[in-house]
Amino acid sequence: MTPVSLPLLLLLCFAGIAPRHACAADSVTWRSGRDLQQFLGENIGGAGLAWSGQELREALATLSRSPGIRVAMMLDRRVDPQRRLNLAMGNVPFEEALSRIAKAADVALCQVGSVIYFGPPAITHRLRTVAELRKQDIRELPPSEARRFAALKPLAWDDFAEPRELLKAIAAEAGTTIENLDAVPHDLWGAVELPSMPVADRLSIVAAAYDLTFEIQPGGQTLRLVPIPERVAIKRSYPIGKAAADVAGKLSEVFRDCKIGVAGTRIEVEGRIEDQLQIAEAINGKPIRKPSAGGAAATGDVALDRLRIDAFTATNQPLGALIKEIARRLQLEAEFDGPALVEAEVSLDRLVSVELKSGSVKELLDKVMKPYGLDYEIEGKKLKVRPAAKKKT
Repeated sequence: MTPVSLPLLLLLCFAGIAPRHACAADSVTWRSGRDLQQFLGENIGGAGLAWSGQELREALATLSRSPGIRVAMMLDRRVDPQRRLNLAMGNVPFEEALSRIAKAADVALCQVGSVIYFGPPAITHRLRTVAELRKQDIRELPPSEARRFAALKPLAWDDFAEPRELLKAIAAEAGTTIENLDAVPHDLWGAVELPSMPVADRLSIVAAAYDLTFEIQPGGQTLRLVPIPERVAIKRSYPIGKAAADVAGKLSEVFRDCKIGVAGTRIEVEGRIEDQLQIAEAINGKPIRKPSAGGAAATGDVALDRLRIDAFTATNQPLGALIKEIARRLQLEAEFDGPALVEAEVSLDRLVSVELKSGSVKELLDKVMKPYGLDYEIEGKKLKVRPAAKKKT
């Protein structure tokens, strides 16, 4: 065997053509929990990422195991692992990088526990919610039975693994058997190494490759594989107060796939877990960006309406600097449409004074911008400022 120098090995890893485990130690300390969620929102840094003709499976394997990344990824069996990836991107958030990879490979993605799952849109749209529903089923079991499903173990196998055997072994860890393993066709899978996760997530990830989930049979001793329903949803209730009807109406405009109703001072939501998490953030005051049915982006006014401030005063402050300061407090970046502002003769240097004794962030932004011919929208982590549209006469 020809020796490989360290610089060459690093180059092969960057190019995405190294064999499994060549770019890292056999065991990776995968990101999880808050660390993972924070990392997904951070920029990738440096010169960005680039692939030129690398096979998709190896490109993902190398990226996921990189020391600075350590994000577990899995490719659905229906996706061609030898598909060539040709893609380059600059310094973007890591979650945006993952979305671009999925788009370039004509697939979609979702997150199950600490795993980013790449697969057909029809399955990634439902998988995370299906996994959450199964964990919900387990929580409803008697404590002695539920504990059998609680063990956290890595999900890993070598090349030529049989998915039937994987499901059988995972179920056995919970002291159960699967009564219809023949629902899974004979198949052989390539090697995978994923982080520790509960039994429900491990079963869900393996079974999803065949559009299947599992049902716990009476007594909790056996499981049955069943098709994943076309529509999956979780029900949650949120305390709002007197403004429940108004908030429900605004949320319904953004989360059109959810069923949102009002029960007294609470709102009742039925929808995917991804939507539930965004709704919870919106209610707690975090700006959101949710694609509408037509593909346009909503601005997050739901959150701005809900986010209250006790008082705000600014005296003789430059308009542009004041907007930047408000954006900073909202953990946003102010972005101005310079050419359009010049054309509209709007000066960001003019001195302005603003006072708001009590109200919402939306009221504050309106008070700062509207009188001076400005409009705005929140897109991702940016507060985009532009001239207000002229009223037709």
